[in-house]
Amino acid sequence: MREAARVLIVDDDEDVREVIAATLHGHGWDLVAVPSAHAALAALAGAPVALVITDLSMPEMSGVELVRAMVARGVTTPVLVISGRTDLIAQLPLLEPVRGVVGKPFNVRDLRARVRAVLEGGG
Repeated sequence: MREAARVLIVDDDEDVREVIAATLHGHGWDLVAVPSAHAALAALAGAPVALVITDLSMPEMSGVELVRAMVARGVTTPVLVISGRTDLIAQLPLLEPVRGVVGKPFNVRDLRARVRAVLEGGG
């Protein structure tokens, strides 16, 4: 039996983390949700992660800073960004592991399809 792909959800808003987890629940992915970029970096140092889904606008360390920290540490895990902040989204094209952006509010079918596409290598 194939091991479930681990998906790391990063958002400082607990309600948003729960909505994303509920949206992705039941699709065979191992979902891990954390409240900050610092917690995400700690999680990435542990068990392998197939995909990071992160908000951009978070206190202490933004999603952009998280991706830059991942790159600096040699972490090549694909990243899917969820944000309503178009001003921050403009910074993303230069960040290599980013495989796409999903705007808030997001359509649950679109989010599931984007996650599936990234995990299957087409994202």
